[in-house]
Amino acid sequence: MGDDKSLLEPGGLLDNRYEVVRKLAEGGMASIYLVRHLGLHSLHALKVPDPRIFHSADARHRFTTEGRIQALLRHPHIAQVTDIVISPVPGLVMEYVEGGTLEDLLSQSPGGRLDLPTLRQIFLPVLDAMQEAHGHRVVHRDLTPSNILLAQGHQGRVHPKVTDFGIAKVTQEDPDQKYRTRTGVLLGTRPYMSPEQIGGASEVDARTDIFALGAILYEAATGRVAFDAGTDFEMMKRITEGNFTPPEQVVPELPEGLCQCIRKAMAVDPAGRFQDCAAFRAALEQALEERLPKPAPEVPVAPVPAPLPAPAPVPAPRSRGLVAGLLLMGGLAVLLLAGLASTLSNLHQLREDNESLQADYQAEKQDNQRLSQDLDTARSKARRSEAEA
Repeated sequence: MGDDKSLLEPGGLLDNRYEVVRKLAEGGMASIYLVRHLGLHSLHALKVPDPRIFHSADARHRFTTEGRIQALLRHPHIAQVTDIVISPVPGLVMEYVEGGTLEDLLSQSPGGRLDLPTLRQIFLPVLDAMQEAHGHRVVHRDLTPSNILLAQGHQGRVHPKVTDFGIAKVTQEDPDQKYRTRTGVLLGTRPYMSPEQIGGASEVDARTDIFALGAILYEAATGRVAFDAGTDFEMMKRITEGNFTPPEQVVPELPEGLCQCIRKAMAVDPAGRFQDCAAFRAALEQALEERLPKPAPEVPVAPVPAPLPAPAPVPAPRSRGLVAGLLLMGGLAVLLLAGLASTLSNLHQLREDNESLQADYQAEKQDNQRLSQDLDTARSKARRSEAEA
């Protein structure tokens, strides 16, 4: 394979179907290249194993198993294997995810940690993906921040995809029979390995992946590696003892529900962890919703009433005496006006009575004058009658 390395330079062909565009990344066990399908002109990622380890039968078996597993798992948050190439080098053709990894995002984030909405966008879909994998009895066994790819989804949302099932194993056809690995063989990445992996347990199950996801969530929420230590031995000792600083002591403002999820996922005893990713997801979603802003409910818009007249300004305390005096003077003025109006009314009534009396007096005077005239006339007639007699 070393003699064919030049064929992986840009422009090199694989199986006469794919053209190498450029190298994307290089790890301890494999290199990743960007390739273009010659017929479809579509871009893909090509994973090529390191020739220094591919000579062993175990490495070749793991590589073949990875391709079969990722081809088996069809989920929007699992990077899909679509093809294989064998000439001039063996490789897995995978879905090309344009973007970085969770490891890249953490290195670029302030304090190496993510806010709650971003945690939600990444970890809930990843838990969905792993629940799907576990449903097919696939245990990843090497979940790390570098194995979670981050594509840009709709409206700038993060779209994670789990990849690198290189040391994943499928359990036997009997769902109750766990995969058995050779005692003493350590497979995984140290900071995210479960205590049972470190202890060389003969049986591992989905709870090993749950532990790793708890350690990754710890790191993303706090900005610290949970079991960071100076040596591999000290790190493994801390993992098997469950010796890590509680997340709320690292970042006091973290929601308590989130801290509880992390601690439960990272329990030393698998029986104390979430028993499946669905339970982990439900608890994490609830914990994150407690601190996320909730949209205000829509309410019907009522007609706006006409503004009420502004109330009269309240006098300042220092003007109370002046105001009281003015109110008293105003009250007296009202009383005086009322009395004056009553007096004028009485005078008017007296005038009318006086005029009525004067009219009666004049009428009576005229009557007396007529009576006096009538008496004078009667006397004159009496005197003339006496004279004639």
